[in-house]
Amino acid sequence: MSTFRHRVAVWPNMSHKQDCGRPSRAFGMAFKRALDFVSPGLTGLAAAVLLSCGACAGPGSGLSSDPEPVRPAYVLDQFDLSVAISPDQARSAQEAVNAARETLGDALTREEIACYRKFMVRRCLDHLGERRRAVNERLNDVEVAANQRLRDEAALTTSRRLADEAARRQSSRDAEAQREALNRQEYEARLEAARQTQARRDAEAPEIARRTEALRLESERKERALARRREEAQRRQAAESDNVAARARAIEANRQQQIERQARQAQQEARRLRESGATP
Repeated sequence: MSTFRHRVAVWPNMSHKQDCGRPSRAFGMAFKRALDFVSPGLTGLAAAVLLSCGACAGPGSGLSSDPEPVRPAYVLDQFDLSVAISPDQARSAQEAVNAARETLGDALTREEIACYRKFMVRRCLDHLGERRRAVNERLNDVEVAANQRLRDEAALTTSRRLADEAARRQSSRDAEAQREALNRQEYEARLEAARQTQARRDAEAPEIARRTEALRLESERKERALARRREEAQRRQAAESDNVAARARAIEANRQQQIERQARQAQQEARRLRESGATP
């Protein structure tokens, strides 16, 4: 920043000795305000007093030598307004404008004070006013361009943010619309499947009824056949029971006959033994 101040404020070859004895900006501004209250008829008197003060100050005071003039062509010449600048350059330009206003204000104030030490005061002030306007125009142009670039960048950032938000909202709406469309398609597909199923059931209802009736008749037939087989089995069981009882009675009769036969045989054998024992 110090290099920039020396380059844009005064001539580049200005020595340090020329700058060390200059009056402050506060003194220059106070002197300018004092001159504003002085009538035009007293301007020459004020200039004469200033010249006498300058003569009394001596060559080493800073008031005895004219300051290096400010050249508008060198003011912020590192910024080319004919081409677009970046946001960083715009911020640097704002800082440079603020620094240049302070530096050039001091330099122009010193030049204005020096004008009153010259013979053609009005001409010097007129030329100084033209250069001051040129310097202010240059500073204003750079500041306006920097501010406009930053406003454009802020607007672009806002536009991008709004565009991103709009894109996100649109994407969300599209996704929601896709979900709704998919849900609608799934619902319609389920509804169509239900219609087809119902139509198929309606078409198959007579066949199902016929098969149901056939199954009912077959079941009744099987039940009747099962009942007949059950009755037949009961009859066979009853007949088998009768046969078993008859066989048991026959066996018992045979057993009684055998017992009676054995008893008769035993009686006969006993009679025979008695008869054979009674004979000598």
